[in-house]
Amino acid sequence: MENARGVWQPDRRRVQVRKIDAETNEIVDVIPVGRPGQVRVVGEYVLVSSETDQTLTRVAADTGEVTTSGASGADGAWPPRASGSSG
Repeated sequence: MENARGVWQPDRRRVQVRKIDAETNEIVDVIPVGRPGQVRVVGEYVLVSSETDQTLTRVAADTGEVTTSGASGADGAWPPRASGSSG
């Protein structure tokens, strides 16, 4: 997945997501995320689901700040639905 701040590539074997500079093709950051499943760029964040531990990791694309939360949706929905919503 790509945004203005780089290209985000999941690496399931090494259980991480790599940020690649789109101009130089160099890896500029590596974020451990469990075994990455789906990767989505939403605004200035990169959201990564983990296939192994059912977590959702939010990475700030510009700073690399990581926030990991619990399950990525009890019903397996991606992106997770807000409580009480139907879909």
